[in-house]
Formats: sequence, structure tokens, C-alpha cells
Amino acid sequence: MHPFVIATAGDSAYFPLLQGLVRSVRAFPQGAGVPITVLDLGLGTEERRWLANEGARLVAPGWDHPFDQPMPEYFKAMVSRPHLPRHVPDAAVILWLDADCWVQDWSAVDLLLAGAAATGFAIVPELDRAHTPFYDGAPYAHHLHDWYKACFDEATARRLFAYPLLNCGVFAAQRNAPHWALWARLLADSLRRTVLFVSEQVALNVALRTG
Repeated sequence: MHPFVIATAGDSAYFPLLQGLVRSVRAFPQGAGVPITVLDLGLGTEERRWLANEGARLVAPGWDHPFDQPMPEYFKAMVSRPHLPRHVPDAAVILWLDADCWVQDWSAVDLLLAGAAATGFAIVPELDRAHTPFYDGAPYAHHLHDWYKACFDEATARRLFAYPLLNCGVFAAQRNAPHWALWARLLADSLRRTVLFVSEQVALNVALRTG
């Protein structure tokens, strides 16, 4: 079993970004031999070949949560994330990086891995004064309140909206950490109420803040 694996996901539309992520990892001596697992959400033959040549392992995740309506293929990345230990069975720690991320400084990887080793789950708050103009000019907390209320209830929204959102685009977790199962259960609960683009992120925040 590998000490850690970098996991990500992408389709043909995201492939240029996915290439940038993989190249940024491979550019570091520490990243030259790191295992990479890619959840294949609709990649082309040549794109799969390029990733294989970079040493990436491709996985077709399927639907980890059933829907009663057609959903875009990319949404598999959202509902698959709480189930990563099943899709990435060969790593003690799973380091997830969204395809539109790239590694600028390897110390960030080291910090995430150290955090996962210490607590089971390492993640970073999404917090910046520049957010407000990008959210229709409304205070960021207003959006958080609406998301928590839609996915769960008013009591959860009031309890958590003032906390900075923990961004599930970058995190590291031990494969046997209890967070995965709680995240999966809460995501399933929230998806029975509504389906939002941020559903899995909201569910993870409830798991980490209250579980």
C-alpha cells in the first residue's frame, strides 16, 4: 500500500486543467513517482493515453448515490468524494486535489499529509475578503446560510453559517478515518432534500463542524 495517493477527477472539458495539475505534481522531485488516481468522468481515448503515460491510474467511479432524474456526468465527482477509499484502495492517505488546482509549493502537500497524520482529516478554510464581489455582492455568510438551510434545516444554518467554509477541493484524509462514513451519510441525507452544486461541500462541513 502506498503512503499516499493524489486523487482528482476530470472529463474532456476539464482535461487542459487536469493536465496542468498533473504536470505541476510531476515537476517536483517529490512528485515524480507519486501515484495519481483520476476519476474518469468522460475522458477521450487520447486523453486517457496521456494520463497513463504520466503514470496515472484511471477509475470509472459510477454513481455512488442514486438519483431519480438524469444528472450530468461531472456530478459523479461530487457524490464519489465521500467514497474515495473504495475508489482508491491502495493508499494509506488520500490527498484530493480538484483538477483546476496546481501545486506551486510542495510544502503545501507536506502540510496536508502532516495534518492527516495528526488528526485523520486535513482541510483548509475558504476565507478571503475578496469573496463578496464574486457572490452577487452579498455577504458570503448569506450564501452559506441559504446552502445549509436548503441541504439540511434552519437550525443547522443558524449554527454554522458564520464559520468559514471548509473547501473540499483540497484535502487529505486517512483511508480509515471516521469522517468518510459520516460525510457519505450526511450527503445522502442532504440530497434527499435538494441537489446543489455545493451539496457535498456543505455535507462535509456539517460532518466536520458537528460530527
